[in-house]
Amino acid sequence: MDTKTYRNPTDLRVSSPILTSRQVAALTAAPLNSIRNWSRGQNGLVHALPNRRGWPTIPFIGLVEAEVLTALSQTLTPQKAAAVVRSLQESQGTEFVLSTPHLVTDLTSTFLQEGTDLTRLRDQQGAFLPVIERDLRSLRFGVDGKVESFVPERLDITSVDPRFNGGALSITRNRVPVLSIVGSLRSGESARAVAEDYSLTANEVEQIERDIDWAEEAA
Repeated sequence: MDTKTYRNPTDLRVSSPILTSRQVAALTAAPLNSIRNWSRGQNGLVHALPNRRGWPTIPFIGLVEAEVLTALSQTLTPQKAAAVVRSLQESQGTEFVLSTPHLVTDLTSTFLQEGTDLTRLRDQQGAFLPVIERDLRSLRFGVDGKVESFVPERLDITSVDPRFNGGALSITRNRVPVLSIVGSLRSGESARAVAEDYSLTANEVEQIERDIDWAEEAA
């Protein structure tokens, strides 16, 4: 995506705080303390915005950054991950570096992909894309190649999209907020009744019901 897009102050992906640190931690499976540390201060690795105490502070772009940092932390020490990000920011000329390069992983190493070239972030060694491309998993989430929505691995029928429901976690198919479904289930309604109320399938409601504590925290 063109990095100039992210400099637009009206871009909801950057300008609107939609998530708390606790929600981002649940969505990315990162430790809560890591999210708080990454988003602390003006030079934090995860973008955050000022807001009233207890209110959301992290915009959508910060969620994407936290997901990439979580993946980097699986193959690098926290100090090395931070150094890599700072180096990429300088070389790419943008503070939004974690959402503009194409970062991929084979689950043992993380690479920066530019065209057909891969560079391993741990030691800057090159790799041959055709050899490992079948094992690569993209760390960028979005629609038509643009980072516009985030799909949590834990409940992949849902997504976070700042254009809908204020960025609240929602069923992707029809944009029903997950928190509304959770609330109905908590009040004692059956999965079948909730499915009818929100035009969902029984399977969709049952997936949320099986992981309702996490769904409530993430939503």
